[in-house]
Amino acid sequence: MKQSLTARRADHRWFDEARFGLFVHFGLYSVAARHEWVMTRERRSVEDYERYAEFFEPDLFDASKIAALAQSTGMGYAVLTTKHHDGFCMWDSRYTSYTSMHYQRRDFVRE
Repeated sequence: MKQSLTARRADHRWFDEARFGLFVHFGLYSVAARHEWVMTRERRSVEDYERYAEFFEPDLFDASKIAALAQSTGMGYAVLTTKHHDGFCMWDSRYTSYTSMHYQRRDFVRE
């Protein structure tokens, strides 16, 4: 069922009112330290790219500290990229082992 234009605008009103927010955007591609499309643009094989999971260790990630800082600066929202186009899940999943829980023993979404 399609929403009316008025209903769609109401759904997004919170975003207009929040105005200032945070996107936390990182994943396996962070290991390459270049860009999120490293696998595609550099024509890396899936096997080669997936090795990043063994080295991905965001040891300085502190969700509570990030949230507190965002709130203290007046941010109205925060968004964590939980799964990017590479398929790596930043949470525990019963459907795949290609996750942060499998490799890092951390569920970044839960944190």
